[in-house]
Amino acid sequence: MADTALSTRFQYTELLVDSAYAALSGYSGISAKNWPLISFENRNFRPAGIKVISAELPFVFDTLLAGFNSFIVNDTRVYITPGTYDITEMLTELNTKLVDFNITVLWSDFNQKFTFYGTSAYTIRFDNVKLGSDTNTVKTAIYKFLGFDKAFYDVATPTDGDYVITSPNVALPSGPYYLYLNSEKIGQEVKALVQDINGTNLSSTQICRIPLNVQRGSLLTYTDPDSSLFFDFVPGFLLQNFDLYFTIEDDRGFTVVDFKGLPFSVKLGMLVYREGGSNINSRPGSSQYMSA
Repeated sequence: MADTALSTRFQYTELLVDSAYAALSGYSGISAKNWPLISFENRNFRPAGIKVISAELPFVFDTLLAGFNSFIVNDTRVYITPGTYDITEMLTELNTKLVDFNITVLWSDFNQKFTFYGTSAYTIRFDNVKLGSDTNTVKTAIYKFLGFDKAFYDVATPTDGDYVITSPNVALPSGPYYLYLNSEKIGQEVKALVQDINGTNLSSTQICRIPLNVQRGSLLTYTDPDSSLFFDFVPGFLLQNFDLYFTIEDDRGFTVVDFKGLPFSVKLGMLVYREGGSNINSRPGSSQYMSA
């Protein structure tokens, strides 16, 4: 776009956000490091367009979340410890939790599936039901991790002396492939369309999707692939403060990511209407800003 550089109408501004310096949270009950509220000092930005330029975040968060970490064996709910797993770790966890059921789990590198072997008949189910002392229907998202369908229910059949159930789908023991960067304030203006867990396209809070393409413990980095595209803003909108937070998929939709005390950083690029009017030689407003 020709008028994005030295334009008489727009000036380009970058907002550099680090959640380490946030004192206020954008949502009650959630840490400011996980959901920082950013405000600016002596600035009233009038954005014409905005985009996420880059992001850096530590991969220390759980992908298998508490509350969505169980499935049912023989009418007993089996809880897998929340966390982030690789194949070996998930296999160890499954075999530890299923030893009392006389069930052994093996992994196939060839078909990327888990197979459950029992010494007698048993059932496995991943549908959402009430059991025993459960006061509510307990939902689960672990079926994707283990390669099953959401409503899976099956009775093991004898094969070569063992009772066998093999996951029908390729398993994802490490969890989802991506996170979303969200903002309640910016999201309602840019209106990115996101398909929710029910298959409905909604304009929501998501403003960027971040691939999970590194190993746990690494720094996850993102750079926008096309610097020329911006989200439009409604004319006259003033951006004085905004919130940022990441979410990960669960069975209800999305849950706020817990970085366990570590900060994340995000760089936003904005095209704003010139603060000094149409004269590119005019001095713009103070560049000082703060996270509060």
